[in-house]
Amino acid sequence: MLASYLLALFVSEFDYKESYTKRGVRFRVWSTPNTREKRSYGLKAAIDLMELFEEYFGVQDIAMKQGQL
Repeated sequence: MLASYLLALFVSEFDYKESYTKRGVRFRVWSTPNTREKRSYGLKAAIDLMELFEEYFGVQDIAMKQGQL
């Protein structure tokens, strides 16, 4: 169940870049077209941090997809 305060609505033209963790979790980073070149850094950082936390804490995230705006 998703808490209502975790819901955000954005109205704009967005595009995404996606990649996968070693475990197969899909990550997408969404941004406006004029910030397209910055997506790669955010995507790599998110994947690296998720893998680090899963290894450090020994707990895998149950969500098989993640998204960032």
